[in-house]
Parts: sequence; structure tokens; C-alpha cells
Amino acid sequence: MNRAFYLLSLTLSGVKSLKNPITLEFYKKNIGKTFDPDLYRITAVFGENGSGKSAIVTAVRILKNFLTTRDYLSDVSRRLSLHELVNRETHKVDITCTFRCEADGVVYRYAFSFQETDPVGREFRILSEKLECRTSVNGRFSIIFEADHGKLISLTSDADMENILGRTQNLLDRQSVVPILVADPEGCEYGSLYAAVLNLFLFGTLLHVSLEPDDWHDVFLLRKVLQNPALNAGNSVTVSGMLEEYVLSDQEKIPVSMYGAYEKRVERLSRFVKLFKPSLQKIDIEKKENGEFYDCRLQYNYGSFSVDAQFESTGIRKLPALFDALSDSVDGAVVFVDEMDANMNSVYMNAMLEHVINDGSGQLIFTCHSLEPMDLLKNRKKAIDFISSDGELVSWAKSGNLTPQRAYRAGTINHIPFNIDSTDFIGILGG
Repeated sequence: MNRAFYLLSLTLSGVKSLKNPITLEFYKKNIGKTFDPDLYRITAVFGENGSGKSAIVTAVRILKNFLTTRDYLSDVSRRLSLHELVNRETHKVDITCTFRCEADGVVYRYAFSFQETDPVGREFRILSEKLECRTSVNGRFSIIFEADHGKLISLTSDADMENILGRTQNLLDRQSVVPILVADPEGCEYGSLYAAVLNLFLFGTLLHVSLEPDDWHDVFLLRKVLQNPALNAGNSVTVSGMLEEYVLSDQEKIPVSMYGAYEKRVERLSRFVKLFKPSLQKIDIEKKENGEFYDCRLQYNYGSFSVDAQFESTGIRKLPALFDALSDSVDGAVVFVDEMDANMNSVYMNAMLEHVINDGSGQLIFTCHSLEPMDLLKNRKKAIDFISSDGELVSWAKSGNLTPQRAYRAGTINHIPFNIDSTDFIGILGG
């Protein structure tokens, strides 16, 4: 897959601890007549525990789901999840992204916001949604569509406004315009509206988000639905679906028509895992027919014995998700990985990052605690961001002779004081 889209910037607020807006820039301010992102394809976000690193990746997951899911705010489990993820002070999420379509060079700016209107009942409503585009380097953005409080208020001139208004009436307070028009383009299928909306939808599908398993909160959400009769009422299908998804979370459902591609992916995964664990012989697929699907589980084969994937070490269990994320990044997707260094030896991590830098065609944005990647990324543009405990984002810019790692440790980066000493733990950890 060649690079289809390039994410230029992301602004977000209202997710988890991030109350105020922060903006991540992934390219220089002005694109210019030539666009060459090779020096800008990787970004690492460093920060203290609880500073908001995971909130950034979570916001991208919300963006992806919002663009690609019908009835986004109607699903009980999703509303329960958002209730826990939205900032407790604002109860409002705002996300704006700017991206470039590689096929025609058009730059799109997309923004949406939604608010929790009833925290007790876990009710949300979309406040606004807007898509704009710019076709020339120095041109102005023009509106493709705009919705406000559940109603379309603006469309491109070549769209059938009356037709689309009728089909979106009473729907846009709970879901995006985008999946509605992609599924049924009547009234806009031959114009600029559908082309732009389809690009936005494709951008959403090609966003790859990798969060640590604990950040999915499956058990917590399932317990909430089962324990709250009011939330559970009339949603038995949702509950059973959540229960099945949790119980079978270590199993993959592969269409029979896609099984050949799945086998090739597992063969590559075997070679990837073997770099970390040379004693592995191969990864076997244990499959069971299920209509038009195979239910597949992975077995790690060590020659004289096999181990089910779920009984591997924490570090090995992390590798399939990391493999998928990095593969997509190399192939051209826009990939966000949370806690890239979790259960990962820094030597291996740096080697993987070098491969992405040297041979990749997509984007990789990841959060990290380990300072090791700073030395690898310090000479690349827009490659290092720091986020403070109060939600301030600072991009690394060389100043004097300090490396980013030394500056970070010394507390000389604005808003990022690293004032911690071994004596601070006296009386806390004992002694």
C-alpha cells in the first residue's frame, strides 16, 4: 500500500486529562509547491505518567470510530466508554485534523465536537461537524459540508441539499454525516461532496490505532452494562455481543475468502516474533469452521511443545499488535501506537524505528517513556514532542549543545520540569 494520506496536524481537547486544546504538528507550517514528508514521518511524544500521552491516542481512536461507524452515539457500550473517557470538567470533546490526500494533493480540514448532555444516563449529542478543503497551496479553505446541532447548514453547491437534508434529518445529533453519505450517496454521488466525503471516510479507515489492552476497559464496561438495569434495558444483543467479544478476545474471525492472506500474515508474524524469541519454530493456526468464517487461534510452536498465544509472556503477547501497527506504518498508513516501549527492550525498539525511518512510506506517531529513541530522532524534523503534567505540548527545537535527552533530564524544557530525586521517595517507599 502506497501512502494514501498524510496527517498534517491534530488538535484535541476534552479527552481524559486533556482539558485544554493541544496541537500536534506533523509537518512544517507551509506545504509549499513541493511536498516531501520523508523527514517528518515519525513523531514520538514523551511525558510523565498521567500527562495525557494515552489521551492523544485515545482521541485518534474516537476520530476513527466517529468517521467510520453508523449510529456512533446510539450504542450503549460506546456511550459507557465515552463517559469514562471524556474530561470530567468539560464533558465535551473537540477534535480537529488536517490531512493531505496524496492522489490529488488536496488538503482537508475536518472538525467535530460532541458533549455529554446527561452524565447519569450516559447521553451524548453531537454539537458540530465540518469538512473543508483547499486545492491550491496558498488558497483558502472552502466548506464541503457543515452541520450544527444535528442539522446540515451548508453543502457544496453541486449537492442536492433538499435530498440530503431529508435523509439526515434527526440523525446527525448521534452520528457523523460521513458514514451516512458513503453508504447511500444519492444526491451527491457525482459531485465534489461525495469525492471529499469518501476521501475523509477512507482516511478514517486507514488510521491505525494501537492501545495497550488495559486501555480498552472491556471488563469494566461489561460489568457496568450488566449491573445497571436502566442501561441494560432493551440492549440484550449489545450485552451478549460484548460478552462474546470479551470471552473470545484471543480469537480472530477470518473470512474464508481471506484465509490465504491471513496465513501469509501469520507466517510474517512468526518471523517477527522469532527475532525476539529465537527458540520459536513457527506459529501454527488452530482453526474451526464457522459458516463463512474460520475462528482462528494462534499456537506458538517450539518443536517439542506448543503454547497458546494467551499463555505467552507479556512481552511476547504485545508483539502481534505491534507487528500489525508497524507493518501498516511501513506500508503507508497513519499509525498511532501508545506506550511503544511497554515490555520492550530498547535495543529492539530502536532497530524497529530505524527500519520505519529508512524503509517506511507511512507515518508513525507513538508515545513513550524510555528516553532511548530521543538520540535516534533528535536530527529529524517534528520528531520529538514533550507533554507536561498540566497538558502543555512543547516540540523539541535544538538550543545550544544540550541533546533532547539531557535537556529533558535537566528540566530545561519549557513546562517540563523534571524535578525528581531519590530522596523524594523517603518515607513513601519505606526507609
